[in-house]
Amino acid sequence: MKILRDQTLTWVNLDNPSADDIAWLQKEFNLHPVVIKDLNLPMRHPKIDVFGNYIFAAFQIPIEKDGAGTALRIEELDLIISENWLISSHTSRLPFVNDFFAKCMGSQETKSEYFRSGPAAVIHGLISGLFESVNTELDNIEGQIAVIEDEIFRGREQNMVIIISQTRRKIIDFLRTLEPMQGLFKELLISGPSLLGKEARPYLEYLSESHAKLVNVLITQKETIAALEETNQSLLSTKTNATLRLLTVFTAIMLAPNTIAQIFATNISNIPFSHSANGFLIVTSVIFISGLFTFLFFKFKRWI
Repeated sequence: MKILRDQTLTWVNLDNPSADDIAWLQKEFNLHPVVIKDLNLPMRHPKIDVFGNYIFAAFQIPIEKDGAGTALRIEELDLIISENWLISSHTSRLPFVNDFFAKCMGSQETKSEYFRSGPAAVIHGLISGLFESVNTELDNIEGQIAVIEDEIFRGREQNMVIIISQTRRKIIDFLRTLEPMQGLFKELLISGPSLLGKEARPYLEYLSESHAKLVNVLITQKETIAALEETNQSLLSTKTNATLRLLTVFTAIMLAPNTIAQIFATNISNIPFSHSANGFLIVTSVIFISGLFTFLFFKFKRWI
């Protein structure tokens, strides 16, 4: 637990808080038992509650795992926000929180820039770091979508099947994490200014709008990758059907020659041309002509 103070604001940052840390918070800030319970238990969904003079907000943070195509790791960031103090509780796997705290602690100018404008400005700086990292990931996804589209129309549909699935999974994971937080940011925008002061509104509006933009980008990417997947499957089906059609035509063309060859290969007496000096040439010619006739018939019907 680390504490950063100014004349008007105190920020308590808990990295992997212990039971003693949470007990100290309850005693120091007179937190509601429901808040203490939420701090102790992991949450699977975003949550925001207003308790008198402070707000409790639980954010779900998408973190990309190492390795292409793997699912996102979802981490929790709990913020307790009042006019004169701010508490952040999280795990050590959210480095952007500790980095921003260290930035404020290491520079009096940075600290004054955020602290003098109140807790909403600090939250703005904190969450903006998250949004920037998510936006970077979405830019990478956009680049991947462009590559997929180019490869599909270069005739490499088979190679794109797994890549499309991995990209779609990443988009869905981001969207599934970020979209439910729309209600949280809207409620924060409604309740925040009355508790944190009118100067909090621009910061909270910016966060709400930035979050909405990220969700809109993800929805567009989801629709795009779905359309590309459908196109890819259509092209694969067309190629498969063309291959099956070619094999069927080849089988049909060879049917007559094979039948004739089987007849002349029958081991019985009195087979035509069996004793003729030109028998082999005659039978071969009949087989060739039957195959050629079938081929020309298919060509005339435009089946090949």
